[in-house]
Amino acid sequence: MMARKKRAVKKAKVAKGKAVAKKRVAKKRVAKRANSAAKKAVRAAAAAKKKAAAQKSNAAKAALKGKIAAVSSALKAAKAQLKAAAKREAAVSKMAKNKDVAVAKFLAGWTKKQLKKIAKASKVTKRRKRRVKVAA
Repeated sequence: MMARKKRAVKKAKVAKGKAVAKKRVAKKRVAKRANSAAKKAVRAAAAAKKKAAAQKSNAAKAALKGKIAAVSSALKAAKAQLKAAAKREAAVSKMAKNKDVAVAKFLAGWTKKQLKKIAKASKVTKRRKRRVKVAA
């Protein structure tokens, strides 16, 4: 009978050891789960921070794009105005040249006519003598 008692004691010790080991494993699992949950929370917080930063960056980029578009449209309008002003200036310059040429041409002709009139008016004209008709 002795052998049975020893065996039972051995079995009890082994069972007790297994239970302790199971408890240790369970504790480790709980600690691991808690640690894992904490890591997940940290990761989630980091991801949320990163997402917020990305949203802020996107908003800043959108605002900058809006400003760039406004400046670009203003620049386009200014270029159009400059082009129109340059065309206007060229047309006025051409008109002024043509005007000077036309005025010079007109004055030359007019002066010539006036000088002719003056010369004609101051010219001494000889009158023809009337022929006396002889009665035959």
